[in-house]
Amino acid sequence: MDWFPRRHAVVLARSSPSRLAYLEKIGIIVPQRSGGSSRLEVFYSWEQILEIRAISRLRQHLSF
Repeated sequence: MDWFPRRHAVVLARSSPSRLAYLEKIGIIVPQRSGGSSRLEVFYSWEQILEIRAISRLRQHLSF
């Protein structure tokens, strides 16, 4: 499975860092974490990126 760092996931998901953080905070998306406490990296799978895109599209479609 391919994993993408947060900076790439933002572009691929057509989202924002704050949206990714919010989806993680409420437990919808749980990214992979790697590294030590001084240099913690966050990675997203392609499936998670597609889920974020779908959530964004649904929000746009359902907003009035």
